[in-house]
Amino acid sequence: MNRLSILRTLTNLHVGTGQSVSTIDLPIARERATNWPVVPGSSIKRVLRDAARTDWLEQQGKARNEVSEADEAIKTMFGSTKQGSPEAGNLIVSDQRIVLFPVRSFNGVFAYATCAAALERVRELACACGLILPSTSPLERKQSDPPRCITLDVSVNRLDNDRKILLEDIDLEADKPHPNEVTTLTAYIKVLSAGSGIPVEALEKRLVILDGTTFTYLSETATDTMTHVTLNYETRTAEGGMLRMEESVPPDAVFAGILMIQRGFLDTSKTGRYLDSLNDTYIQIGGKSSTGSGVTRFGVVNP
Repeated sequence: MNRLSILRTLTNLHVGTGQSVSTIDLPIARERATNWPVVPGSSIKRVLRDAARTDWLEQQGKARNEVSEADEAIKTMFGSTKQGSPEAGNLIVSDQRIVLFPVRSFNGVFAYATCAAALERVRELACACGLILPSTSPLERKQSDPPRCITLDVSVNRLDNDRKILLEDIDLEADKPHPNEVTTLTAYIKVLSAGSGIPVEALEKRLVILDGTTFTYLSETATDTMTHVTLNYETRTAEGGMLRMEESVPPDAVFAGILMIQRGFLDTSKTGRYLDSLNDTYIQIGGKSSTGSGVTRFGVVNP
């Protein structure tokens, strides 16, 4: 039994690689082939375990130090690290890959940028979960000069009296979608809205479909960068060599992945109930938790 999972950032998110890149001392994790942002499943599973146990105990009216049937479900799904008797869990949490990337817009505040390749990944994951989505081929756009894009509601991000959309420093020609493109986009919007909690109306207004090259460029250059420094409290000056630049994914980025049960559960009704109970879970991922970074919404789409 599988479920499509959707992760949306509510605050800046930094899940790093530990390797310095150019002027960025603390870059975010990225896929090697595409260089798109990614949230590793290993960063999510432990946090989901704690959130699920707390939620299940609250439903049963139990305290955190009490043992209940929730602990058996946790052990079966997430495994156990108990000394002397470790046990692997049955729940597989995949990496969460970027689908919608929030980009500053000259008009309309911001846009949800994506491309056909990113949506095609969602289609494949959804298919594995019993959700049928149309092919993304009608949405494909080749790189051109100026770049072209598709948007359902050009009035939000479009410049006045012009067909152009300005995202960051890129001018784009906005194409009016064909009926088959509208049908395809509507299907994806419904699924992404159900998992992310973003209203359908907001996605219809702000969604912009780019070509792959332009989407990659924006996902590389439109992330947030913060400067951190360690102070010497005696001299009240910066410690030598302690100035560092940290990259983070901005709020309202949407990632998609999959939850899979590999073995162990024979009662499919329980399996589905436990998976669906992870829906609409608010979790903190990555570093800088004390400053409010890494707050996310984890959603599970029920077919």
